[in-house]
Amino acid sequence: CADLDAVERYYPYGYEVDTGLVDDAIEEYDLLATGGSDAHDETLGRAGPPESEFARFAAAVDGL
Repeated sequence: CADLDAVERYYPYGYEVDTGLVDDAIEEYDLLATGGSDAHDETLGRAGPPESEFARFAAAVDGL
């Protein structure tokens, strides 16, 4: 995980997804949690991190 900055965590599938392992990796390696937009219906682009995560994400992008 040394080369990773972020991992997809939020999904627009419309059903429960077991995110336990992903959540553990996010916490252990201090990764950013991103959202996916790979839905193939009206939910395209609607999955993403909660608003509380945006400041952390913006700070990471700002530091590039």
